[in-house]
Amino acid sequence: MNLGSSMLILVILSLFLSFGLSSAEASGTPVYVDYEYGNLREVIVGLPYG
Repeated sequence: MNLGSSMLILVILSLFLSFGLSSAEASGTPVYVDYEYGNLREVIVGLPYG
């Protein structure tokens, strides 16, 4: 992963977290974001939505 990808992921995470669109638990549960592009994992990994 190059620096540009890392920065993009950080920006996406900070935007989602700042707008309160995510839900997470401290127990290590994965974070899911409901957004027009799918959940956060699909946005970062590039898996197709649907």
